[in-house]
Amino acid sequence: YKKIHKVFRRYGVRGWSHLNKKTGIRNGYITISVPIFFDNEQKAIFSYGIHCGGLCGGGQVSIYEKVNGKWTEKQILLTWRS
Repeated sequence: YKKIHKVFRRYGVRGWSHLNKKTGIRNGYITISVPIFFDNEQKAIFSYGIHCGGLCGGGQVSIYEKVNGKWTEKQILLTWRS
């Protein structure tokens, strides 16, 4: 979340073009939820999706944990593909 926020703070509306170049997505968009923190802000749950057309896309809902100051994925709760 912080990295994406930084992209838009730096590039403004052009942040989408920057993200498209980084992710390789040309005809679609990315959705990312705001993280929900718990356990004294040491864990977070959030979702993301890549949408690229009628039957093209995927995403997941995951729990991340802060270990030694770095966020790591601990559990995938749901995935979807189209």
